[in-house]
Amino acid sequence: MNLIDLSIRRPVFAWVLMFSLIAFGAISLNRMGISQMPDIDFPILSISVTYEGAAPEVVEAELLDPIEAKLLSIEGIKEMRSVGQQGSGRVTLEFDINRNVDVALQEVQAAISQLRLPTGIDPPVIRKQNPEEDPIIYLSVFGGKDMREMIVWSDNYFLDQLRFLPGVGEVAIQGFSERNLRVWIDPAKLKENFLTVNDVVEALRTQHIESAAGQFTEEQRELRVRWLGEATDPKEVGNILILRRGGSIIFNKRIKISDVARVEDGLSDVRRLARVDGTPALNITVKKQRGTNEV
Repeated sequence: MNLIDLSIRRPVFAWVLMFSLIAFGAISLNRMGISQMPDIDFPILSISVTYEGAAPEVVEAELLDPIEAKLLSIEGIKEMRSVGQQGSGRVTLEFDINRNVDVALQEVQAAISQLRLPTGIDPPVIRKQNPEEDPIIYLSVFGGKDMREMIVWSDNYFLDQLRFLPGVGEVAIQGFSERNLRVWIDPAKLKENFLTVNDVVEALRTQHIESAAGQFTEEQRELRVRWLGEATDPKEVGNILILRRGGSIIFNKRIKISDVARVEDGLSDVRRLARVDGTPALNITVKKQRGTNEV
């Protein structure tokens, strides 16, 4: 007995089956993800690492070569490529098509965790290659305001509005210089006070901080103590005292950072540019969550 004969003999069952299929189809249609590209993980991993200010040769010798040496022991690597540039580097691994990319990712993470990178280097970022993770929309912000004002407004307000939209996975801003506290040192004033750049750096490193300072106990009370040394504006940074000269304590003079340098709340060096019709702008990329409706 086939489905046609069963439907003729039992019409009520046929109607129930039909309405059930329609109901489940309507529910599935409402929840079905729509995307231009399929949600698949290619057997390709990329390891990105940043080394601010380092030349490509230094990036290759200090970062890329040790990373490649650690990754050679991983099974199933079909091809390994690396690219070093000013301040950053990237290693790309292509595995056999039958290799489980999630298992390969765990093995790469384990190998990278054993590396001893130079001081101050952020941990490498490991990513899988998936068309679903490509941006679905590009936005540009530009206008008659100063670039710094647009950066602050976008970072503090506009990006948060986009991140809380349903289905949005990641929002990134590009083509701008990050807000930065800049200390412009005057070599002549340094020489006049017999100081070096390292003395200024040491003063900032040891005093421009906020950290725990233990606890204070008095009878029935116990208070937590914090060291509130972090400055909140350029003027406070300029008032930080330089306490040591070449490692020795300075006794006979009070020297502040503002005496040998100019402190300003500015932007980092321009490394990226974005323009709309010749006007400086900010680029914003929006990525959707995996499996959600792209439309």
